[in-house]
Amino acid sequence: LDEGGGGGAPPPPRRSAAFGFTSAAAGLAATIAANVMLPLGPARAAEPAEKKVVAVPYTPYQVTSDSSEESIATAKALKAAGARLYGAFWCENCNKQKEVLGKQAMEYVNYVECFPNGVYQNAPGHEDFTKPDQICEGYTSAWPLWVVPKDGATEGQDEIGIQGQIKKPKELLRLVKEAKGEKFDPLNYFTTGNDGYTAPSK
Repeated sequence: LDEGGGGGAPPPPRRSAAFGFTSAAAGLAATIAANVMLPLGPARAAEPAEKKVVAVPYTPYQVTSDSSEESIATAKALKAAGARLYGAFWCENCNKQKEVLGKQAMEYVNYVECFPNGVYQNAPGHEDFTKPDQICEGYTSAWPLWVVPKDGATEGQDEIGIQGQIKKPKELLRLVKEAKGEKFDPLNYFTTGNDGYTAPSK
């Protein structure tokens, strides 16, 4: 997964990860971390440790903002390019990204929820869910995480992306162009007034 559009560091190699993805998750991650049982001193070794309970049901975020024409056009371009947006329902920046695009545009976005079962630990009647779902394996470095396959590649192969950042529609459109192999030419941008991207030479 190469980095494109956002100019940040490339995502780490594909791997499964636990909590600690973004600052937005700090509170929830701290709650989970607090449940780890610490060793007891000799005087209390015989006393059973109390297990704290975490129970956060999955609640899909409802986007309230309306989409601009630019956002809808960008969302359609993202869909056509095979883009995916990874996130979690409790991730504040993920929800802000959705609001930037708006509810109409989000209908075109392939959003992948990484905690579809909620977050549970030691909750009566519930299996523990403290790690991202398997569908998000390799895409948990920082959310929101946009991923676009390079032109001609298939999902999970040669991809570029933007991680942990809230992007405007025009910035996401640049990601689509770069996935197609288009190059940014600063001189072109400043002298012509267009977006500065040129199609790859054949």
